[in-house]
Amino acid sequence: MDEILVLNKVSKSFNGIMAVKNVCLSIKKGEIVGLIGPNGAGKTTLFNLITKTNHIRPDSDEIFYNSRKMNGLSDYQVARMGIGRLFQDVKIWGSLTVIDHLLVAQSDATPLCQY
Repeated sequence: MDEILVLNKVSKSFNGIMAVKNVCLSIKKGEIVGLIGPNGAGKTTLFNLITKTNHIRPDSDEIFYNSRKMNGLSDYQVARMGIGRLFQDVKIWGSLTVIDHLLVAQSDATPLCQY
């Protein structure tokens, strides 16, 4: 199996409102995939379901990473598998290297000096 990430009928609702409904997705190793849609389409919710961010769990799902079913895994277990996410932040600090910027994003910290 060449697929590295597989979603099969992933759904999530909040108080009866469907944010994600029956999403099926297969991403192969080395593939670059974009997810686009209007505000409120469920893009962030889908990423949160995959990465277990904010501890939300799908209402129905089969999510596999490297053929391993991810049901019931905690966010730290998912991170240890190599799955993570960064949040959009357009702050750039002139005194930091690219690596330093990535470390700031990873730690969710703000440098003491902003430029």
